[in-house]
Amino acid sequence: MGKLFNVVAGASLGLIGIVTAVPTCGGGAILASMAAGSILGSSIADSDKKANFEAGAERTKKIAQEEIKKYSDFYLATTALSYYCARCDGNISEAEKIELEHDLSALRKNAELPAEVNNEMVRIQNDTHLSWNTVKKYLDEVDVITLKKLSKDVEEIIQADGVPNMQERKTKELFDSYVKERENNE
Repeated sequence: MGKLFNVVAGASLGLIGIVTAVPTCGGGAILASMAAGSILGSSIADSDKKANFEAGAERTKKIAQEEIKKYSDFYLATTALSYYCARCDGNISEAEKIELEHDLSALRKNAELPAEVNNEMVRIQNDTHLSWNTVKKYLDEVDVITLKKLSKDVEEIIQADGVPNMQERKTKELFDSYVKERENNE
């Protein structure tokens, strides 16, 4: 609403006072009515400023929480998918470790993530029995555009130590099928 509303509201209230006071009172009532309208308009301005500030702060807080959740979901999905792909054949080769470090090191350095997200990333990294259903739980939280971007990471991980073996190719097919299914459902 802003200052214009406050001025108009104050002037309107003052004008109402003038209209009602003129027929029965003199000029003193007119001045008193104008002053009352001005004071009331000023208090409306202060309460409006406070309400607008509080509403803005609440919107900003909500947006920040949504952004943190979005990034947290992306980081967890990337971590889970990357480790699942690297371990799909029973072990993580040295080349895959290098690829994982390359892909995930920037994520780990993000100091703005909540501690529980960083802890969850470590838990995923250490989970040697990470299942596809668990990975899907994380992937379900990100949008299809993000999933398509993760396809490049999957390819780099399974290609890290040369030619992908049968289990790595099946894992890539599993992920591609999941992305296609998500695309069809959105």
